[in-house]
Amino acid sequence: MVAATTLSKIKAMRSAGYNVESIAADLGVKASNGANMDAVIFRDAVVKWVRANFHANAGTDVAFYATVKAEDRVHFAACVQSDDMIIQERCIQLAAFGREFSELTHVAQNAVMMMLMDQALRYGLFDLHEWNVGFRLTDSDIDVPVIFDYSGQKDLRAIYTLYGASRVVEYVGLPYHMCHDSRKIRANMMKMVKKFFG
Repeated sequence: MVAATTLSKIKAMRSAGYNVESIAADLGVKASNGANMDAVIFRDAVVKWVRANFHANAGTDVAFYATVKAEDRVHFAACVQSDDMIIQERCIQLAAFGREFSELTHVAQNAVMMMLMDQALRYGLFDLHEWNVGFRLTDSDIDVPVIFDYSGQKDLRAIYTLYGASRVVEYVGLPYHMCHDSRKIRANMMKMVKKFFG
């Protein structure tokens, strides 16, 4: 995905105190700053590293990806470790598919949200807003959603027990507001949560 010489250059520049914007400019690519991670974005890959450890799961993408069942990996961006850097398959955020996503039928939008909710429930993921989920670069039909940035894992069963299905839906944070009939899709998510934990 990214040449070893490029990874070495990123590491050397970081060690010399360069910020992510300077590193990206030198490489001729874009930079990104998340809550916990800095990243440089190449055509088909993202190289990221922990900037500030605001939560315990920051930078554990590779360890998490290793736990994902083979049949579920289609819904997660592939990633590998290189020293303290993560090299991840580049995906396009759902937010960038605004027009294309709005043109999908209600049934298709519902299917996308339910696939993502299913993964969130099975792996205890949350904060899956429209900038953390999307589609592969090669998925022109936008029908296989991919999770590429997960804030971590939580015991969603405990949240369900304490606060109910509605709180789990909000905690997972999927962008159902982008769908035609957001109330119906939210209701479908709540049914899924109740069935999953029931």
